Amino acid sequence: MKALTLSFTPLAVWRRWFRSLEVVLGSLLLAIVLLMAYGRLVSRYPLEMVAQPFLWPGDDAQFPLGTDSLGRNVAAGIFHGARVSLQIGTIAVMVSVVIGLIAGGQRRLFRWQTDRTSRVSASCFRPSRLFYWWWYWSRLDIPR
Repeated sequence: MKALTLSFTPLAVWRRWFRSLEVVLGSLLLAIVLLMAYGRLVSRYPLEMVAQPFLWPGDDAQFPLGTDSLGRNVAAGIFHGARVSLQIGTIAVMVSVVIGLIAGGQRRLFRWQTDRTSRVSASCFRPSRLFYWWWYWSRLDIPR
């Protein structure tokens, strides 16, 4: 049996990475979003009143997007929203991976017992079925 050898160098990986325009633009966009969300570009506290209200964008270099009606930095609010959105998305992906690993392992371990139940549960929770059940139950004449 032959030993596994790697036939690429780090330089070849970087060349292939930069050859694709989509990969470069996607990586640049991801870096900008991460820098916005986790960098120290603006104040960490978006609810802090830092300047006079209704400052227009460009009036002050410290507040590139201006301020709102209470004098809060608009850019800090946007960056804080990006940070929270990334955290929620990351947690949702982690939860779905854990659920998928558990369901896949259980399905593999008990192959014939879970085929029917997984198909039934998957078909019950399709959005079209949920809408149908909601519509059906809302049409029933139930005395209140």
